[in-house]
Amino acid sequence: MSTSPSPDTSSTGSAATLEGAAPDGDTLVAANTSPVLEPLLEEQNAADVAPPMTSASLAAYCTKVIGSPQFAGVHVAFPAAPSPQHVWLMNELRRAGAVVSQGCAADFRPEIIIDANADVTLELFRHRERYATALRGVIEFTGEGARKFKKLESNAAIPVPVYSLNTARVLNSTALQRATAQATVQQVARLCGQPVRKLKIAVAGYQGIGHIIADYARHQGARTFVLDTDPLLSLDAHTVGHQVGRASMLLPEADVVIVADAVERYTVINHLDQIGAEALIADIAGPGLDTTLTKLASSVESTRVGYTVYTIGDRVYRVANELNSKAPHSAIRTEEVEIAVVVALMRDLLMRPVTSRKVHRVPGHVDQEIAAAQLQTLGITIDTLA
Repeated sequence: MSTSPSPDTSSTGSAATLEGAAPDGDTLVAANTSPVLEPLLEEQNAADVAPPMTSASLAAYCTKVIGSPQFAGVHVAFPAAPSPQHVWLMNELRRAGAVVSQGCAADFRPEIIIDANADVTLELFRHRERYATALRGVIEFTGEGARKFKKLESNAAIPVPVYSLNTARVLNSTALQRATAQATVQQVARLCGQPVRKLKIAVAGYQGIGHIIADYARHQGARTFVLDTDPLLSLDAHTVGHQVGRASMLLPEADVVIVADAVERYTVINHLDQIGAEALIADIAGPGLDTTLTKLASSVESTRVGYTVYTIGDRVYRVANELNSKAPHSAIRTEEVEIAVVVALMRDLLMRPVTSRKVHRVPGHVDQEIAAAQLQTLGITIDTLA
């Protein structure tokens, strides 16, 4: 598809201007360069890798939008290591006639990039800029990736319009965050084989969902520790009864370490040797911890019980696999809402493309659409103004 104008990338998208994208000490991971036409999944295995969305109305919403003529033939690039929800979306796009790639594949000219940590976009503009001429925009999943793009924006070097998924109001609703927090705590407890009340749980990052996780765990009887480099957030955590202090003091005691914020993840990474030998680590802030541990590990072994074992030197670290955020009695998973928001943003990029090269918030009409679909899933109807 090439009928709509795409943002001009001739001047600000050069490799030289993108060198400052990564925060200090951060290492970018090169994207997969597998051939475009290589099948993403064997169809017979798709159900095992990417189970269908459990929310019928959100699934119907996504399928209806993707089935519109604008999606036929569109070129979409996904992260090199897609999540199960990404795979579900990739399969839906392929069925609608879209052309899909994982990572910055050779000779692929994406019109839309679904990114995580800005890896695919930065790889494209650093090494394959001539293939970026059709790019309409980027949808960034992670807060860490959004910060990289904001840094480029501040240097007037952002190459294309970027939507930050984390700015969607529908993803930051109290109900959805509470459901995610409850599910996270209950699932790590099951992996530990202990009730929540018998666990000592450290939460890295008290802002946003972090405080809901810590508060819920404490109310369930757990002893809770909070790690946060922000003095105000640390004071808030202490005031409501969480133990606050240095990572070197708190991590050795913890049975579970939950990373709830991409920035505070670095606190955990810098103190890996302080984590107890039997502790379980869960990163709900994105793929950064897995990426780091994979680089450092001499061996990586996935288990059938829901976590991956990383061997680094003479230490072994257990990291929970991607957690399903469907809490008890919750009809909607966070990942499903994310995918619905992504689909709506893709439609907007195709039908009414933005041209300003900056990090954009998710438009209000997208929040409204997805919230309405969620209410339908829950069997709730509300009044509308004429």
